[in-house]
Amino acid sequence: MVALWGAEADGQRTATLAATYGAHIVGSPAELAGLVDAVAVLGREAGEHAGYALPYLVAGMPVFVDKPLAAGVAAALARAAGLFACACAGEQ
Repeated sequence: MVALWGAEADGQRTATLAATYGAHIVGSPAELAGLVDAVAVLGREAGEHAGYALPYLVAGMPVFVDKPLAAGVAAALARAAGLFACACAGEQ
């Protein structure tokens, strides 16, 4: 992990992860561009996943999105943009 951004209100989880992995904290998701080779979208709000992932997908970067990528229109927009998407779920 090189850099990360977190959306939680107090920033504690982001600070803990950054300290654990020696990562740089950025002020916005857009600041990750140019710092990282790939992006992982792991937010708790599934409705926000596509919004965070699409700019990096369009830029041709590898993106892992914790399911779901989107429910509805955003998923259709990703396909219309000619992006490759694959959904999967692991068994526990």
